[in-house]
Amino acid sequence: ELTVVLNGQTVLDHARLPGVAARGPIALQRHGAPIEFANVFIREIE
Repeated sequence: ELTVVLNGQTVLDHARLPGVAARGPIALQRHGAPIEFANVFIREIE
């Protein structure tokens, strides 16, 4: 499951991602333009 909060607003809440492995590496991606990531929190949910 995946929850995404962007600028204080929840944009995805416990979304299930079919076909995505339950465990593995996490990558942050950009497409051409400069980008910065801050306050990225990753935690296991049960």
